[in-house]
Amino acid sequence: MLDKTLLEVLVCPKTKAALVQLGDKLYSTDRKSRMVYPIRDDIPIMLIDQAETISVDEFDRVMKEHEEQKGEADSEPESGPESEVEADGDEDVD
Repeated sequence: MLDKTLLEVLVCPKTKAALVQLGDKLYSTDRKSRMVYPIRDDIPIMLIDQAETISVDEFDRVMKEHEEQKGEADSEPESGPESEVEADGDEDVD
């Protein structure tokens, strides 16, 4: 999985639409173009001539799957050092 920050910055080079990752591919969220970019050795290949165009049905399936995965990730409780920081931003120090 690519770094979340990188995914937030990357856009489709053809349409400038946001991208979502499923497996080893990045999918443009632009329904009109339906571009898919490969990821090789954890490196996104953001070249239009290396991209594929998928069918509307495949696009709809991928976007639905992405939303389902996103919903599952959003419902997981947070853990780790971030959860020890109080709402006001101060660390809980005893």
